[in-house]
Amino acid sequence: MKKLTIIIVLLILASLGAASKDVVPYVTITNPLNGENVFGETTIKFRAEGQDLTNPILSIYGNNQGIEFPVKNCLISSQPEGSDGTQTMSCSYDWDPDSFEGQKVKITATVKSTEKMINDNVTVYVSGERV
Repeated sequence: MKKLTIIIVLLILASLGAASKDVVPYVTITNPLNGENVFGETTIKFRAEGQDLTNPILSIYGNNQGIEFPVKNCLISSQPEGSDGTQTMSCSYDWDPDSFEGQKVKITATVKSTEKMINDNVTVYVSGERV
């Protein structure tokens, strides 16, 4: 009975080890924070993790206006050879929110990872001065 229990535990642990190699891709906007008041030039920062990361895009939408564009200022780092192929992408964009003053604005960061689009978004409030 003890041997059977040990074998079952080892099989469970082996299956967990195999499952941990599957990377669940994600994007996280780290600046600005959700619900934050922003004014003046604001650096939007986001980080993605996954496999085959490409095409970082920012979307910024207010009441009646919006913009969407590729982000050029990104660094991609890969894990050492022989690992599961996970990459980390860190991006930033210096945004002047003046044209959105007085509005609630939704910022969305999108990245492509192994044929799947992943994204994160935050909502900020644009004011002309520090609140």
